[in-house]
Amino acid sequence: MGYNRRMGKRGDRESLLARIEELEEKVRSYEREFDIRETDMEASGDFTFPSLFDLEAIQLLQDQFARAVRVGSIITEPDGTPLTRPSNFCHLCRDIIRRNPKG
Repeated sequence: MGYNRRMGKRGDRESLLARIEELEEKVRSYEREFDIRETDMEASGDFTFPSLFDLEAIQLLQDQFARAVRVGSIITEPDGTPLTRPSNFCHLCRDIIRRNPKG
């Protein structure tokens, strides 16, 4: 299998796009299952990201995205509490910024 400097091994991009499509369908399925509407969410006021999405599926998508585009990624609550594990963090992110209370 050949090597592409931007994408790594050939096929990685196609695999990533296929997986993204699968996860998007899963999200659509959740939306149908829970019949989520903006007005319902505003009325209840008690929805959270983890209650709406499968965090393991989101973690996989985040890991693949971070690797594909070569960025660090993490999803947090508005207060900074992590919801996902860090993906593709460099030394600066992992060992300096995220260990600082303000990071």
